[in-house]
Amino acid sequence: MTKRKSAAISLPEVRNRLREAGLRCTPARVAAINCLFASPTPLSSGEIVEALEPAGFDKSTVYRTLSEFTECKIVFRLDLGDSMRHYELSDVGTHAHFKCRQCGEIQCLDDFSFEISPRKHKAVRLGSVNEVLLRGLCEACE
Repeated sequence: MTKRKSAAISLPEVRNRLREAGLRCTPARVAAINCLFASPTPLSSGEIVEALEPAGFDKSTVYRTLSEFTECKIVFRLDLGDSMRHYELSDVGTHAHFKCRQCGEIQCLDDFSFEISPRKHKAVRLGSVNEVLLRGLCEACE
């Protein structure tokens, strides 16, 4: 998992990511990557639209960009149990998320590891687990 060291990503690095994914470098794609890179937590599609609209990008452009990014595996699309799609750059690797039941705050649990162990000797095998979501009350809401 790659932890981000800064809130900025260079244009050459963005171009390289897009080129590796087989995508052209467009202003909307650059803006979407910058928006996601700057966020310490996954963003909903609505939050991304809200961040990019002042720069002149409309909803359909942002949604199309996120769809392309998902197909090309530039981003992970997450289901955090609230019927909204959330996105984060795939370079952060897979990790668990925590969502507060009261305020809705989402936290990435990069520094935690989880192990699922069966209680019964002959428990059903799960296969691979791709997402783990924990829900509870955040420190501020407790």
